[in-house]
Amino acid sequence: MALTNSVKAGLLDMLYGGKAFTVPDKVYVALSTTQPNPDGTNFTEPVGNAYERVELANDSTTWEDATVDNPSVKTNKIPILFPEATGPWGTITHWGIFDAPEGGNLLDWAPVVNPTSVGEGQQAQFRPGDLQTRLQDA
Repeated sequence: MALTNSVKAGLLDMLYGGKAFTVPDKVYVALSTTQPNPDGTNFTEPVGNAYERVELANDSTTWEDATVDNPSVKTNKIPILFPEATGPWGTITHWGIFDAPEGGNLLDWAPVVNPTSVGEGQQAQFRPGDLQTRLQDA
């Protein structure tokens, strides 16, 4: 898991200094065929073939409460289903969460457990608990 640099800075500013940190009401789960960079660049989504990000309510119906451990872990509570591919999407190596259905800011990302090639007629999905984001002390 990797919160992007801008999200980490926003959280620290909120905790220490009281600056507002805007949490989106909706988030959008995306797939990537490349490893993103800490600044949120190099996130390469499939193009065409019915690919689109999955919109989720950003609330307790979608996400489990974070564990109070080190690392603290937060997971998806519900299945996340992408549209059925009408052609190849490539090999999916990472997932990411954005604040917009297109473009926007990458907030968080991680590698998928098993990189998978998505082809015509297949439907990428994450079962409950598959998306795991972590915060950990060094």
